[in-house]
Amino acid sequence: MKHDELIDLLKKIPEREPPPELHGRIMRAVRAKERTRLQRLADLFSAPLVVRIHPLRLAAMGFACTLFFALGILAGKSPLFSGGQQPTLPQTVADDRANYFIGRALLAAGDPARAARYLSRAALLAPGETSYEFWQGVAYGLAGQRDKERSSYNQVISMRPDYLPALVNLGHNLLQSGELDRALALYDRVLRLAPANREALYNRGLVFHLQGRRRAEARAWKKFLATYRTGRWAFRAVAHLNNLGDFSYRAGRIGPRKIIFHQAALLGSDAQARDQEIRLLAGEIARTPSGPLNLVLFRAGDPAGARKTAIRLQALFARQLKGKRVSVSWFGQPEKVHSSSGTQYELKSGLLLFSAPATGTNISSMEKRI
Repeated sequence: MKHDELIDLLKKIPEREPPPELHGRIMRAVRAKERTRLQRLADLFSAPLVVRIHPLRLAAMGFACTLFFALGILAGKSPLFSGGQQPTLPQTVADDRANYFIGRALLAAGDPARAARYLSRAALLAPGETSYEFWQGVAYGLAGQRDKERSSYNQVISMRPDYLPALVNLGHNLLQSGELDRALALYDRVLRLAPANREALYNRGLVFHLQGRRRAEARAWKKFLATYRTGRWAFRAVAHLNNLGDFSYRAGRIGPRKIIFHQAALLGSDAQARDQEIRLLAGEIARTPSGPLNLVLFRAGDPAGARKTAIRLQALFARQLKGKRVSVSWFGQPEKVHSSSGTQYELKSGLLLFSAPATGTNISSMEKRI
């Protein structure tokens, strides 16, 4: 096979995001000392955000076949091998692109140590190519070589100060090393370039959490939730926020789904914010098979005010949810709430929002589909 044909073949290997394991060890490295039971419980909600891609199993199998076929051709052998023997690869390749694609293929195959060798060779042959340096850093990180990982990202940033993947990953590296102030500075820099970057928004809250800066932490979680309301990281942000005694955002259940609602907007005096929140929630509710919507209002010492607010919300939701029944209840007393950390709070004003699954709904299949 000719050299150019080999390059074309390797190029056809599908692109993938940085492997999710790259930063999964961050929290374990930040604080290695023995933790109390309460601290270990808190750590369940303290993993930094990494966006993961979960391809279909069939697609993954197809990618694996393509990978091993390419590596087999590179070795001058058939890809059909037995006994667990891996294809033999050349120790050095003269072309920078060949080294890069081999390194990417090895990363996808779960061999970061060998991948780092080829990617570093690619970076050496083409020192101005930022993608080579970046993926070299990814490989070093997965191989546990944190200093080399950091050096690679710094090299990328020196050439391209606005290269977001390197800035974000360098922030993760610093967070993993316990350098919280420097990690925070990197995440702030990312958000100046990309204000909606999910990883930076979430991990800023995590940095403040580790620093014990409760007010800054609460602001960070609310800023994250103002942009992202779905996915496990949003629910972890809600748990963090509620553990601080802040229930401006809360979780509710609509049929088989959990949702997040902005309680402060629904119960506040800003009519525009309230109406916008109701429209957002109505869209989520309409897409989910469920029974009547239930709203339960609490207002300490003010049953008349609780009734007035409940009836107003009932009318506003009913207007958006045409044909769906909206039931309301109200109490002139505080709401007692337990956060995920086990602390009990009393809310002077509180709202519960929920509905049962629609009659005949297969809950288990719905949960899988959603």
